[in-house]
Amino acid sequence: MNYVNVLLLGLDSQIGQATREYLLNNTNEHVTIFGKDPDKSSYDQDRQKVIKGSIDNEQELDSAMLGQDVVVVTLCKDVDKKLKKIIASMNRNDVKRIIFVGYMGPYETKPTATTCKKDATYRNLKPFAQAHKELENSDLDYTIIRSNWVTSGPVNYEISIEGMPFIEQDVSLETIANLIARLTRQEHLYERQSIGVTTPL
Repeated sequence: MNYVNVLLLGLDSQIGQATREYLLNNTNEHVTIFGKDPDKSSYDQDRQKVIKGSIDNEQELDSAMLGQDVVVVTLCKDVDKKLKKIIASMNRNDVKRIIFVGYMGPYETKPTATTCKKDATYRNLKPFAQAHKELENSDLDYTIIRSNWVTSGPVNYEISIEGMPFIEQDVSLETIANLIARLTRQEHLYERQSIGVTTPL
C-alpha cells in the first residue's frame, strides 16, 4: 500500500476544508470525511469516502474509524468533550496516530485567535487547552499543531517546539494543510509533541 488512510474530523472549520482540499489535490492519501452534514464536493471518488454521522454516536464513529491509519482533528466546537470520544474510539479500534489542530492557549499567556471567531477570548480557548491535556495523558501517537491567525497565502513556516518562544505571526491555511500532509506520511514526525507554527519574520 503506497497511501495512508486519513480520517478527517472537523470540516466545519477553514482548516478542515483546506486540509481536505490539499490532501486530495496534492497527495495520494485516501481521505474519509465524517460529519453530521458532510460536504460531498467532487474529488477523486476512488480516494475520498464521505460518511454521515456524529462523533457523539459511538457506533457511527467506530464505523468511520475502521481501517484508518491517521485521524486528523480540526474541530471548532465542544472540542474537549468530542476529543474524549475520539480518543476512546481510537483505542477501541487500535488506531494510534492523531493530528490535532489547536490554538494558542495551553502554553502562551495571552491567547488571541481562533479560526472560528476572531473575538475569541481565553475562555473560548480553554476547551482546546483541556483537549491538549487529554492527548498528553493518552497513549496515542499525537501531534498537536498550534497557530495564531490563519490567512491565505503560500506555504511558508517555521516550527517551535513546546517550551520555545512562540512568535504571534499569522500563518496561511495552505501552510497548515501542508504540514498536516507531512505528518500523515511521516508517522514519527513530531510524535507526542506540541508544535507552534508561524510564518518567519
